[in-house]
Amino acid sequence: MITEGAVGNDSDLALALSCSEGQAAACESFERQYSDILRNVLVGRGATATEAEDLARSILSDCVMGQPGRQPLLQLYHGRCSLKSWLITCATNRLIDLKRMGKFRGSLPTREDEPSHDPFDALAAPTPRQSEPALTQLLRDALEDALAACSAEDRLALRVVYLEGVTQREVARMWGCHESKISRMLEEAMRQIAERTMNHITEKDPWLSLTWDDFLEMCDASRTSLPL
Repeated sequence: MITEGAVGNDSDLALALSCSEGQAAACESFERQYSDILRNVLVGRGATATEAEDLARSILSDCVMGQPGRQPLLQLYHGRCSLKSWLITCATNRLIDLKRMGKFRGSLPTREDEPSHDPFDALAAPTPRQSEPALTQLLRDALEDALAACSAEDRLALRVVYLEGVTQREVARMWGCHESKISRMLEEAMRQIAERTMNHITEKDPWLSLTWDDFLEMCDASRTSLPL
């Protein structure tokens, strides 16, 4: 249910609500605004033109119409980020699923002793799907690995400044150093976190093209339920 919002996203929330209620003019405006955006972003993130077209159409349709037994996706939009960022994150999640499924199908096991054997029969029984989208898991894993690679001193500085709200001047006084040293330490730690995070994503999904800004936007958009 669309109930939350943030300053600056009121118009996005209003559009999402109107679309989820089936208002024709709103639905047409929604498709006009975001169809080209989604296609272009998906191509930029590794989709073929055909994949981008299919995924964009699928997302836009599911946002307004939903699927059998499921609510329209726009009812999951929370308003804490822009509707554009949220849609791009949803579409990127589906792109990851599509690419991973293609990789999975391209590496099915074969059995030479049984030429007529269906390779799908050799696969283990499916495990229950994770309670969150593949993209959310990818973002979390990448950031956790990057943070784990930081020194204990860097992690402590990041925590007290960005989570506890202690000023850099206060940290410098506690550690007996100049404030500029703390500033440089935080700047270098953040640079390394960004680099390691992007390297992790490239290693796990080399076809997926993201920037650090993309990553931050998707983390923001993933703070609520995304469609599986």
